[in-house]
Amino acid sequence: MTAGRVVLDAQALWQRLVEGEYLRPKTYDADLLDQLPLAMGLPSGQAIEVALAGVPAQDLVRCLLEIAEPFAEMLADLLRLYAEVGARTADRENLRLKFDFGNGHPLDLLLSAFREQVEHIQRVVVARQARIWTAETLWDLRAMVDRQPGSPPVDHEQFRVWKTEYDDRRWPTSVPRPDDTGIAAADEVVRRCVGVVELFLHDARRLADDRNIPAARWVAASEDALPPAPGVVLSLRDVAWADSDHWPAAMLEGLFRFADVVREHAATDRDAAERFAAEVAGVVGDHISAQPQTSLNVEEDVNRLVDLLSLPVWGKRHEMYSAWVLTEIVAAIGVNRITVHVVGGVLEFNFAGSHLATISTAEGPVELWAELRSAYAKPVGHGRSNAIQPDYRISRPPVTAPASALLAVECKQYWQSVRKNVADALADYAGGLPKAHVVVASHGKVSDAVMDKLTPDQRDRSIAVSGLRPNAGAPNTIFRRTIAAKLPARPPEPAEGGGIAPSTPLTITLTWPKVGVDLDLHAWMHWPDGSSQEVNYNTRGEPSASPAWLDRDDRDGRAPECITVSSPVTAADVWVHAFGGVEGVALSGATVSLRGPRIDVTVPCPSAGPGEATHEWWHVATVRGGAAVEIVGQLDGAGPS
Repeated sequence: MTAGRVVLDAQALWQRLVEGEYLRPKTYDADLLDQLPLAMGLPSGQAIEVALAGVPAQDLVRCLLEIAEPFAEMLADLLRLYAEVGARTADRENLRLKFDFGNGHPLDLLLSAFREQVEHIQRVVVARQARIWTAETLWDLRAMVDRQPGSPPVDHEQFRVWKTEYDDRRWPTSVPRPDDTGIAAADEVVRRCVGVVELFLHDARRLADDRNIPAARWVAASEDALPPAPGVVLSLRDVAWADSDHWPAAMLEGLFRFADVVREHAATDRDAAERFAAEVAGVVGDHISAQPQTSLNVEEDVNRLVDLLSLPVWGKRHEMYSAWVLTEIVAAIGVNRITVHVVGGVLEFNFAGSHLATISTAEGPVELWAELRSAYAKPVGHGRSNAIQPDYRISRPPVTAPASALLAVECKQYWQSVRKNVADALADYAGGLPKAHVVVASHGKVSDAVMDKLTPDQRDRSIAVSGLRPNAGAPNTIFRRTIAAKLPARPPEPAEGGGIAPSTPLTITLTWPKVGVDLDLHAWMHWPDGSSQEVNYNTRGEPSASPAWLDRDDRDGRAPECITVSSPVTAADVWVHAFGGVEGVALSGATVSLRGPRIDVTVPCPSAGPGEATHEWWHVATVRGGAAVEIVGQLDGAGPS
């Protein structure tokens, strides 16, 4: 397809994409035949080439690019992982990535070339409906969503990880998204606003490599003196001004808070939640529509789409889903616990089996393999003959012994997963790996009925995670928690005296949302020399003189209380006491966060059971050795004994 050729409607565009072999609807791209009619509101039961007659070409372009969005986010996650791996090698940009999916057409490219393809796809996807924003209108959007800007900071893991990268003066390559609220209008607000943040970060990266540059360039030259940047919608002035007050972080925090508020309303009054969400959706929709849209003609849109469909990684997008699932496995385990193996400057994914990484655990190292094959006499899945070969396997040595496997992960990349295929995969891997837990990671929806085919033992060791894709919310959480729970614990780091020496302090932070409620954080510290220390509002300690200390005694809920532990600790027993302003601690809405080099846990206060409504004490957790958390989560009427 050549530039300048006029495309009249979606039917003509589809035919040209198929004739040019940019799309292969009878084979590789068959899933598009399921997605497009629903996404575009086309008549059901008609061939796609018939249903597209009279539909504007731009509608098809828009829909195909929307379908490409999750793929772009997957590639951004992979790029971030590969860059982390490359940073540990001698020659980062010359790290070679080799994907051999067993179909005779491997991908073999340098990290630098992979980065170019990822950035190209991101530019195409972001440009599809770009609007021209100013710093003022961006902040107006945030105010429309975040109706409680004075509330405590949100405590969501995805946002926290993203903000760490942002606070490091970098432009993050992906944008986290709150879990679905179950209220369609609210979820649409989140989707549209996340798109604005993605546009902002896209343009910011095009203007400068890091967050320090735009403001410096804007100060150094007048706006008129700066040439327009190619492929950028926002001006340097608006990027610099909005970012000077951390607009991207404030906008995302507002979205996470908005989703929390909607879910809280829905739990008690769904009608009220839907009215609130509809009101916000109306205001946000009007505001977004009021911003000028970039003027891209149909042919420019078509050329952008063709550029995307021509990229080698697009032609391997189903296989790349399996590669992306590795980023979720690493996120579950923790990047500091896993050593990804680069041999001769090559990171290889091989269908014939490759030892990708080694994971450190308290019980010794375990190995992560891709496509490790082992004999199995009675597989039921189509295409399996006397053997099984999951996409990923985590095993103790000897890794070839089926009984050594701890986990098996099978990836289903299609938009609609066939129930029989998923059920057969679970049955084969749970049957062939007798002690392993089996996880099917599916891009599309998986029926609950897949479990019906399994034996009780297999069912207890199996789970299918539907809708696993970047920033999907609950599916990511379920997948990561499942992986983390089935592995041995993190290894402790021995320190002089038998405790754990963290490279950064352990912090224990108490927050609660209700102003006027007085809660107190208590911790009993047990040191390697056998001594003990109680830390609370009455014995706070001092940073210069104590191995653990409390920063403040907050008496009205306006600021968190935080205990910092700066020395090796054998154990820390954590409690919360309701001192005043509330009848029982369960009514406070409190949470305790424990953060350290090997700990990242947030514990909500449990609901009161029978007879517990007036209990003033909450036994939160015990931290052992600074590296393991035992969550207790019990309300207590008498307190620690």
